[in-house]
Amino acid sequence: HRPGHLNNNLIIESDELRLHEITCMKQALMEVQKRGPLPSWACRSLKAWFGAHHEWATTRYYLLRDSFIPRLERRFHFPEEVKQAENLCQEKLQCIAQLVNKIMENDSLNGLQKMWSSYETSVTLLNALQQTKTIILYHAFFSPKDVDNIRVRFMSKHSSNRIGAFIHY
Repeated sequence: HRPGHLNNNLIIESDELRLHEITCMKQALMEVQKRGPLPSWACRSLKAWFGAHHEWATTRYYLLRDSFIPRLERRFHFPEEVKQAENLCQEKLQCIAQLVNKIMENDSLNGLQKMWSSYETSVTLLNALQQTKTIILYHAFFSPKDVDNIRVRFMSKHSSNRIGAFIHY
């Protein structure tokens, strides 16, 4: 079993891992910026790393928005505040994608660092909202058997690398 993946009746929390990854990248961006102009190898590495993060975060967003949240809303009103926080994280991620796509050798990372810090703040807020609002409702309205039924449906269509964010514990 790896963190962030499905295991039996549980959907293991992956958002804390996402936040840790975001925090580590923020620190890496600061260290790279201290070194001066961006070397070409660092530019390529940053773009490759961000491509994987962007793919995971965007896929997760659309799975939640288009599949998982509608299932939850069959049983309870999904908090609008959480939906808005999800949307804000996605908007910031798209802004970061534009910045990363434009990065070239010898560029400064100041703009990217600022947007990345803002993204980190938004994901931190989203995680807090999920813990204090969504997870509580999820536990109240879904049994472990319900979760297993959802897990089976999702796993038949999606890789476990793409699913996470809710736990039944």
